[in-house]
Order: sequence, then C-alpha cells, then structure tokens
Amino acid sequence: SCCLAPPSPPSGPGPGPGPLPGPPCSVSNPCTGDAFCNFDFGDGGFCEACSDCTSAKRITIYSDASSGGFCFVLDPPPHETATVTCLHRGEPCCHGGNMWQYKPTTQMKCGSPKVTLTSIEDIVCTAEGYGSTNTCDTCGLPAAGASDCNSACVHHHHHHHHHPSPSSPSPSPSPSPSSPPL
Repeated sequence: SCCLAPPSPPSGPGPGPGPLPGPPCSVSNPCTGDAFCNFDFGDGGFCEACSDCTSAKRITIYSDASSGGFCFVLDPPPHETATVTCLHRGEPCCHGGNMWQYKPTTQMKCGSPKVTLTSIEDIVCTAEGYGSTNTCDTCGLPAAGASDCNSACVHHHHHHHHHPSPSSPSPSPSPSPSSPPL
C-alpha cells in the first residue's frame, strides 16, 4: 500500500471531446515520418511526434579532447540545481566521484574518467527528469511505446544496420495497356 506512484505522462488535454492526438496506429499500421506510436491502448495507440518525447529534457555528452574526458550539458538548463550522476559502463566514472551539482546558470560540466574513454557512448549521465541524449524515456510511455519511439526516433549513429538497397526498385504491377477502358 506504499509508496511511489508511476511517473505520470506530461499533463495534456484530458479525456473528453477534442482533437485526437494523432493518427491511430498499431503494430501493423506504423506511424510515418518523424513520429512513433505511443501504444497507449496496449496493442495500438496514436502517433506522436518524436520531439514530444526525445527532446523534452536531454543530457548531451561531448568528448573533451583536451583532457581525454567528457563534458555534458543539460538542455534545457534546470530550474533549480540538479544532481547529475555519470557512469562509465555502469561504474562510477571519474576522479573525485561521479556526481555533479548542475545549477541553472551552469553552462557545462566536465569529468575526467579514471580510465581512457574508448567511446563517448560508454558514458551515461542521468539527472532527475532528464533523459539521456537519445532515448524516449521522458514521456511516461508504456514499454511498447517507448520501444517504438526508440526505434523510430532515436538515430543511433552506429547501431544502424544498412541494408544495401536493391539497385532496381521492385517492379510494381502496372495495368497492362490492353486492359479495356473503364
């Protein structure tokens, strides 16, 4: 009978008459363009723009070539001082600990890892209310919706498997010229 309520989705128009959030969608009827299916109804839902979820509040991590470390920026800046925790492959990352106080006036914070970074993607920083750069975890989406959002919206620059496209488009059946006019 205790304690934590699940994170509620951002407040929007409540139930009742009003414009639908987006075109309906399901596994067999995916969203197009820069949109994903929120699967709010279990096996289906409505299309939402990627920006609804991915750009809400992000932590962007840069590598800092001069120090061999990394820097991160909270976008947008927090309204009050936020505690940011960064891990390197799941372990505390840095000399001097792995927590930073990020004030609303802070431009950027940097860390010097204990080990040489092989990839900036090994660093994961989190803060209350912020998602990492490219995940759809800021929307209170159901799991299927978050998964669709990640696959539709998140452009991982190295997880993409480029399927070589066939050199010729697959022929689409065209009506034969001899068909009688309607």
